Amino acid sequence: MVAFNSTNYNLAAQKAVHVGNQSVSGSSAIISGSAVTINDTLQLAKIPHGATVVDFFEDHTSSDTANGVDFGFATGVVAGGAGNLSCLIAAGAKATFNRRSVVTAGFGGQGIVISVSDLDPNRYAVLTAKFATGTITSNILINWTCIYRMDGLPG
Repeated sequence: MVAFNSTNYNLAAQKAVHVGNQSVSGSSAIISGSAVTINDTLQLAKIPHGATVVDFFEDHTSSDTANGVDFGFATGVVAGGAGNLSCLIAAGAKATFNRRSVVTAGFGGQGIVISVSDLDPNRYAVLTAKFATGTITSNILINWTCIYRMDGLPG
């Protein structure tokens, strides 16, 4: 499995500027011939420790059979700071507006709380897209938005 980085991930710091709802969004392009295969991941954004993810939506386009794209976190959503790469959307279909209202999803009905280990120097979770099904032979464009709430200072 290979990890690719989006421009948003490379250039943007984690965003936790005030208490309340915040969002991070972007468009990420995978160019055909970039050697992306099934189970490779694309790191989309940094979500700060202490955030509660309340909504997520995406759409992706492709002219090939790269149908299913998982969206979740590489770190910070499972006890001990581990990840779940499909906790937001599992095998989201192409050319479809895929949405997961996570505020009423599992995790006690309060959204997905980002919690990384105290020993993690980064103090953020990595929002990730994972190519789950199909083949990748042409360009793929992923448009996404993650909305989260900060109830206090990130820590």
